[in-house]
Amino acid sequence: MARPIKYNVEYFPHYISTGKKMSVMQSRYGNNGYAVWFKILEQLGDTDFHYLDLNNDLDFHYLANNICLVSEEILIKILDDLAEFGEINADLWSAKIVWSEKFMNSISDAYKRRESKTMTLEGLCSHILNTKPKLKELLYTIIPIKPILAGLMYTETELLYTESTERDRDRDRDIIGIEEGNEKNTKTPVPDDPELKNSSIPKPDAWGAYKSMDELEIVLLSHQGWQADFGKSLGIDNPENVPKWITKFFIFCKGNGKVHAKESEAKSHCHSWTRRQIELGKDVNDGYSPKPSDVSNPSTPPDNSGKWAWLNNGWRDTSTFTPAQKRRNGLA
Repeated sequence: MARPIKYNVEYFPHYISTGKKMSVMQSRYGNNGYAVWFKILEQLGDTDFHYLDLNNDLDFHYLANNICLVSEEILIKILDDLAEFGEINADLWSAKIVWSEKFMNSISDAYKRRESKTMTLEGLCSHILNTKPKLKELLYTIIPIKPILAGLMYTETELLYTESTERDRDRDRDIIGIEEGNEKNTKTPVPDDPELKNSSIPKPDAWGAYKSMDELEIVLLSHQGWQADFGKSLGIDNPENVPKWITKFFIFCKGNGKVHAKESEAKSHCHSWTRRQIELGKDVNDGYSPKPSDVSNPSTPPDNSGKWAWLNNGWRDTSTFTPAQKRRNGLA
């Protein structure tokens, strides 16, 4: 019988020399500063996947009072300092998750002969997304973690898309086999993706490519599950704004001559483009708008509504644009 795969360790390096950080901890908390840190390291080593979820009040109380032998207030202060010093991940600690990249590096030797490997921050996020629904919601609230979550989301989406394409090919082979009376090619039908049951949604060719950007726009606007993850990863509070951002992205692509053939490419570009717009402080409703008659008083009725657009920190008369300028700015 094979041994079960281990995701914890029985030892970790305890370095003799202590640096400035440990000296500061001892000066602030006495011997507790030293003892608590190493007790936390022991708990990290003994816990599967080497992270502590302290969102449960009972678990936190047990760690403070029964393991570290300090009050909960002192434990919070010590962990805050450890996060500030870079000994534990500050972003994860903001969600009451204790994880240390330095600790993971120190125990990497213990995993050299194992099937399992030490977990990176990306690996930990993937593990939480797949196994911890409550922590998954917390991860989406950590802004610095969102790019990692977005990358994981698109990796999973591309994998699901590949599997879906293989199912479509198998289905096509089954149909051909039935038509030709070849029973050897007949297979058990695979249930359709509920989001793709609508026959009006375009389908890719055998190489996973779509005929046009218009088809891709329809596909992206039809994937409700992907849109939900898209909105979460970018911190878009109103779900109704997600389709608006997707539509704006395709307007941008048409104006700039950007063309994608595959769904995964369009989704990745749409995500990065939308993230950039949000970083620039733009709103989903920003766009080509009328020029106020009086710039100093925006409430003044507009002059020649629809003619003006706010570009390059100034109002521009779009009627004077060349065809190339109109295409570049999504007006043609």
